[in-house]
Amino acid sequence: YKIRKTTTDKVILDKMTVASQLIADGKFEEAEALVIPYVKSLNIPATSKEFFNYPTTPTTPMVSEIASPVPVQGANGEEIFNPTADTYIQVSSGKKADAGAETIVKVKFDPPNLTRHGYFKFDTAKTQLTSVKKATLRLYCYFANTKPEEIASRDINLYATSTDWVEESFSWETKPAQGEKIAHIESSVFKNKTWIEIDVTDYVNAHLGEKIAFVMINEGQDTENNHLEFHSREAAEYKPELVIE
Repeated sequence: YKIRKTTTDKVILDKMTVASQLIADGKFEEAEALVIPYVKSLNIPATSKEFFNYPTTPTTPMVSEIASPVPVQGANGEEIFNPTADTYIQVSSGKKADAGAETIVKVKFDPPNLTRHGYFKFDTAKTQLTSVKKATLRLYCYFANTKPEEIASRDINLYATSTDWVEESFSWETKPAQGEKIAHIESSVFKNKTWIEIDVTDYVNAHLGEKIAFVMINEGQDTENNHLEFHSREAAEYKPELVIE
């Protein structure tokens, strides 16, 4: 509330909308992690930490897509974009499986009802670059089963997909079709609490200045524990990144 009364910066206000939803969903530590840096930078007296422990009832996810964010400038001049939206969808007997407000994105092949695809959307409209030397999709792998049989069962591929979707009304039945194959990711790189990097240079160069979306799919074998979990934009740290240089 105090931050909203102090600044008109749209990027900050959008993040406070995310923080408000995290509080409503009972994710107090994540909300605090998002709010405190702006409390300090704007010199606002910090509200008691008890505020973040105030009991609330989880609500329907309402974290809206962030439109045209300004990229963070890296130490070497690279531009770093976080997702404007990310989620996963699950086959669930024809039912909606919206996970847009979760702190993880899941990817799994487990028919008939537990297969999951992970989606990540970025908006590069405010890039200062006119061409791309290198573009990297960086994802923080929170969980990956490292048993040899599970690693062997994976066939993880990244595809381009339409940007015409929103987290709040996204389901298996309404998912956009996968487009061109961007990359195959070796199974051995997926380890617990480790960053993975995927080269998406050609695709980003062809769509620089536009919205860009990817879908990650496991097209491997059916095993019980071959799922992967990645931090989403709602995570307190290690959010997905599209790094352009």
